Amino acid sequence: ERGYIKSTTFMVNRVTKDQEPQLARLKKLTKENKISVGLHVEFNLENPLNSQVEEQFRKFKKILEFYPSHIDYHKYGGNLSCVNAVNKFGEKKNLPVRHMEITPKTKHTTYSVIVTKPFGIKNIHKFLDKMKDDESCEVYCHPGEYDPDCKSSLNEARKEDYLAVIELHKYLSKHRGIKNISYNEL
Repeated sequence: ERGYIKSTTFMVNRVTKDQEPQLARLKKLTKENKISVGLHVEFNLENPLNSQVEEQFRKFKKILEFYPSHIDYHKYGGNLSCVNAVNKFGEKKNLPVRHMEITPKTKHTTYSVIVTKPFGIKNIHKFLDKMKDDESCEVYCHPGEYDPDCKSSLNEARKEDYLAVIELHKYLSKHRGIKNISYNEL
């Protein structure tokens, strides 16, 4: 809502009833062009990958009432079959995809994903300073509030990522030559 994050992704197979207020906010922000929302595909490696992407794409449209701005996939340790399924679908639908292990044939960021926790905010600053005109990278993280009732091992990291997003926004506001854009603007 403050414009720090320009794109997010959505996992259609994890929606619960108590998320309806969040979904309404997400729809509103998308309608106001404040954020782009992509499909974050989850794979069951025992089933055909291409049909899973198709099914989750249909679910995305049904739940959010618009098509995704881009597509990526949930962590599978660099499984090239997953990468290929996502890239093939992105190309078929003319959807931007996250630049993963192979260069896709559709719109994508110039550089692979930079994860804030292991890479660190200071290294992100150095990396961004070295970028050339018309290059792009996706800085990806999982920002959130610390929840004392949450059992996830990533609970603490969510707060750290949230603080990193704020720090990155401050950095970008001082560097007018670097724009924070959404996948819709890629």
